[in-house]
Amino acid sequence: MKYRLLDRYFLTVGENKRRNEELESYIVPRLNKALLYFFAELRKGNGKEYEPDSLRVMQASLDRYLKGKIIQNLL
Repeated sequence: MKYRLLDRYFLTVGENKRRNEELESYIVPRLNKALLYFFAELRKGNGKEYEPDSLRVMQASLDRYLKGKIIQNLL
């Protein structure tokens, strides 16, 4: 997984304990739920919340990454 914050988060909440799976292998409902909790709980190193624009940039980057993986898997 390229996203270290997501990787660390999923490890702390036990998402990846049972098996070492990649983010792009999650089924859509599970991915949606995991990302919902991730973005709701995400904080900066000093404990403060990220600005909404920063969260949108992270979401757009993740969306671009996942769409690229889907296209690669189709080819």
